[in-house]
Amino acid sequence: MLLMGVPDTMSSRANYRCIKQITYSSLDIDSIRRLYGRMCSRFRRGIARHMGFMLLSAITLAAIPTSAQTSTHHTGPIVHIGHYVRTHKELLAADAIVAAGVWAEMASSIHCEDVSPRCLDKGPLGPRPGHDEFIAVGFIESGVTITGYHLLWHYAPRSHPIIRHLIWIPTTYVAISEAYTIKNNVDTAERLQNARQRLMNGG
Repeated sequence: MLLMGVPDTMSSRANYRCIKQITYSSLDIDSIRRLYGRMCSRFRRGIARHMGFMLLSAITLAAIPTSAQTSTHHTGPIVHIGHYVRTHKELLAADAIVAAGVWAEMASSIHCEDVSPRCLDKGPLGPRPGHDEFIAVGFIESGVTITGYHLLWHYAPRSHPIIRHLIWIPTTYVAISEAYTIKNNVDTAERLQNARQRLMNGG
């Protein structure tokens, strides 16, 4: 009957030790209570150890999907760049058109000046601006335009997304005007180069 008080979950070695202690000790009530309290204490410590292990296992298993999800959706610089390109394709296209037009005009103007001293500029920089002045104007013109585009795109109210499309009005003007200016610069440089070549050939 004394074995009825031994928890069934204890190991066989613990059962044997506890039974041996009960069998060879004096069977007074105080000794039985002390042994029973000792067995219950061991039982509680065992449960506590197992509960800690189970809790740790549960936390680990719960963290595995979270870690996998975190690694799957890891936002590195490449991911940020790809996301920005996908969500700002229209803005970046307008930036590219403006930058290409402005710098193509600057390049054609510098080329025309290099071809002949008779190539004169009609802009506010004077008839013969230097290369540095052309480059500075290119930076300022493209930088101011592109900055304005990004400010408009960023601060346009979400309730009126059509406002963002207004960037195509100056972009269209820049593309048309720069295309005309570039063609004129190239034609002028070619005409002056052909004229110099005829003079050199004595014709």
